Amino acid sequence: MKHNLRMILVSTLIFVTLMLIISASGILMQAARAQATGSGLQQGGGTSIQQAGDLNRTIAVVGTGAVNIEPDFALIRVGVVTTAETASEAITENSTQMEALLQALEDAGLGEDDIQTQSLLLFPTYANQPQGQVTTPEISGYEARNIVQVRVEDLDEVGNIIDTAVQAGGNAIESIDFQINQTGDAFEQARKAALEDARQKAEQLASLAGVELGPVHSIEELGQTGIPLGSGSGGADIARQAAPVEPGSLRAAVTVLVRWSLVGGGAVPAAAATATSPGSN
Repeated sequence: MKHNLRMILVSTLIFVTLMLIISASGILMQAARAQATGSGLQQGGGTSIQQAGDLNRTIAVVGTGAVNIEPDFALIRVGVVTTAETASEAITENSTQMEALLQALEDAGLGEDDIQTQSLLLFPTYANQPQGQVTTPEISGYEARNIVQVRVEDLDEVGNIIDTAVQAGGNAIESIDFQINQTGDAFEQARKAALEDARQKAEQLASLAGVELGPVHSIEELGQTGIPLGSGSGGADIARQAAPVEPGSLRAAVTVLVRWSLVGGGAVPAAAATATSPGSN
């Protein structure tokens, strides 16, 4: 009996050992398969990285384009400044002169929609202090200032409008700004010129590096500006002269940053692969 029991125990131990060996073998096989799969993924990732590296073979260039356009209306800031000993006297005198100025502008053909009040101010003026003495400032009177903005659509009439304002009592001409009603077309032309400017620079750099331009990788518009060129502006000189005014022209400018992929030529020098050219216009 004891002998049979011993044989059963030995057989059981052998069976359990075999099961443990089989289980361990399965675990090792799964680990090996997982490692192989991981290696495959890692290898695939390397290809993806290489593809991403190919995207780094680019050239970025800044291009600028500009178009000169003629303004089609003017904004004139004109008004009346009066001084008096009391605030009420300054305001009354200013109102009287301002009414005459506005009536003259309307008689010159401007409508109510063409005239807009910009500022109406009243503030005290102070007497000069004796030299070398520090005393409490004393109010010597008051100054009233009324400024309107006048829109003139006919640029040939700008000089006449200024003459009319000065003759009617306008003694403060702050500025004349020439502007454009529609700037969309001008900026479209400037944007096209900016892209062409960038392309020419990129082609030259690519040629120097022994490669060619591929597809456009990205385009970014860095900004657009409208710059007055030789337009008449100013205040005191115009008020004294009441002379003809030259509107000049406006410059619509656009700046773009364009990045192209590079093709051919093998390895690209680092300086050419990521070259960026500043605008030169």
